[in-house]
Amino acid sequence: MERHHVLGAETGELTVLGTTARALEPQELTEILAGAGFQTVEFHPGWDGLKFDGSEEWLLAVTR
Repeated sequence: MERHHVLGAETGELTVLGTTARALEPQELTEILAGAGFQTVEFHPGWDGLKFDGSEEWLLAVTR
């Protein structure tokens, strides 16, 4: 979970923005996607020849 606090320079208004990430194992993600109606799931280490960070912790899922 990440939180970013943005203070407006002119108005002094404080805005809080947040993001949350959830890590899933490929099998768990496949089950979730199947439950949503996707019949096939393919996992790839990158997209268009681009690797992520090389740590093998990130995968790209292509679903149909």
